Amino acid sequence: MIPPHREWNAVLAHELRSPLAAILGYQELLDDGTFGDIPPAAEDALRRMRYAAIQMLTLIDALEAGDDTEDPTETTARDLIDSALSSVTFDADARGTRITTTESSVRLVTKTTQACRALALILGAAIKTTPGGTIHISVDGVEHPSITISGSNLDPTRDIIDPDRPLSGAGLRLELAQVAAGRARGRIHLREDGAAELLLPRLPG
Repeated sequence: MIPPHREWNAVLAHELRSPLAAILGYQELLDDGTFGDIPPAAEDALRRMRYAAIQMLTLIDALEAGDDTEDPTETTARDLIDSALSSVTFDADARGTRITTTESSVRLVTKTTQACRALALILGAAIKTTPGGTIHISVDGVEHPSITISGSNLDPTRDIIDPDRPLSGAGLRLELAQVAAGRARGRIHLREDGAAELLLPRLPG
C-alpha cells in the first residue's frame, strides 16, 4: 500500500504536470510561429514563461521521485556532476551564472539517480541565489567523498528549514535535495560561507 504522503505527492505531481505540459506546448507553438509572427517585445516573455515552467517541472520531478528500490551502483564523481549539470544548464544560462568544475576520478558507489537529483537541486538553489556570479564544483575525499558547490550566496540561516521561518525558493530545493541525498544514503551540509556539500556514502573495501 502506498504511504499517504507518497500518494499525495503522486497526485499533486500529476495534477501539476498536466497544465505545465499545456503551457510548454503552446509556448513551443508560439515560438515556432504557428499562430503568426511574434512581436520582438514578446519574445523575452515567451522565454521567461518556458524557463519558469521548466523550473516547476524540475521541482515536480523531485517531489514525485520517491522510488527507494534503486540499487547502489558504481559511478564516478565526474559522471554524477556531468549528469547534474545537464539538467541545470538552462537555468544557469537564463540567470547568467557561470559554473566551473575541477576534474575528479573519485569513484562512488551510490544510488546514482537520487544522488544526481540531489546534486542538481543543490545547484539549482545555488544558481537561484547567485545570478550573474560564478559557482565552482569540486570533489574531496575518497573514503568519505563529498561534492562541494562553492561561490554561491546560499545562506544557512535563510535557506535551511526552520519551523519559524517561511521557506525560500532555494530552501525548497535544498529540502528536496536533502530527501534525495538521504535516499542515496548521503546527506547535505550547508556551510556558513555559503558552500553546500553533498556527502556521499563511504566506499566499501
